[in-house]
Amino acid sequence: MHKRRRGKRCGGRAHVSVRGMWWNARGLEDDLELVQDYMVEKKIDYACFCETKVFGKDLCAGDEAWAWHAGPEVLPKLGLEMPNMGLGVMVSKALFPSSNIVRTGKYSVWVRLPGTVVDAFVCAAYVPVYANLKAAAMQEIVDGCGEFRAKGVVIIGGDLNVRCGCNGDSVIDTQGRALLRLCSENSMCLVNQLENVCTGEFTRVQNVTIDEVVHTRKTTLDYVLVPTEQEPRVLELVIDAEPEKSGLVSDHRPIRVL
Repeated sequence: MHKRRRGKRCGGRAHVSVRGMWWNARGLEDDLELVQDYMVEKKIDYACFCETKVFGKDLCAGDEAWAWHAGPEVLPKLGLEMPNMGLGVMVSKALFPSSNIVRTGKYSVWVRLPGTVVDAFVCAAYVPVYANLKAAAMQEIVDGCGEFRAKGVVIIGGDLNVRCGCNGDSVIDTQGRALLRLCSENSMCLVNQLENVCTGEFTRVQNVTIDEVVHTRKTTLDYVLVPTEQEPRVLELVIDAEPEKSGLVSDHRPIRVL
């Protein structure tokens, strides 16, 4: 049985922390066992995934250790069996035996993690690359935060497909500035900007071949957000640059947050 880990003292009082993970897996089903081994190794209590590509499947059916909460998915394209999208949250049954989905939309899924004192509400989100869809996706995330921030600890993350000049990426694009304004207007904290808690650089490393020459593009597109009043609760954000050592392959790197 997992026990909640004691965190640092906040305001003179110790609070209890659990470790979460956000990752654009680029397909989860074939790597499920490796992912679960990685989660055990890194002491992950819940994990939020983008691009699961597991349309209509209960990944953890019959699994005694993990519960799978499937979020929105997109029908496979004509002639294909596998969708190119999908969101989901995997939760430790030992620590949170009664976790459940409390809100789902087109771009996000929210899962409640019941606590002995206060509940946690975690969000797996994906913001499309298309500029005309980004505003609606971000508004959906903000609406969910507004619904749950008065009910417990809220933590949001995922592949937001914007660049905010964080974690080694010096570029701030138009949509990144829009995200920063949204955070300011809604009293939200972009954890990736907290240099004192962040370890690691670039959340996406992509090799592109142009004229037979391989170019490596490094960007930060994946983020974690919390309401500003919860900023002192965040102890660390780690961008794992070496997931392939565990057999995990994606151009996105897992983000771990405590």
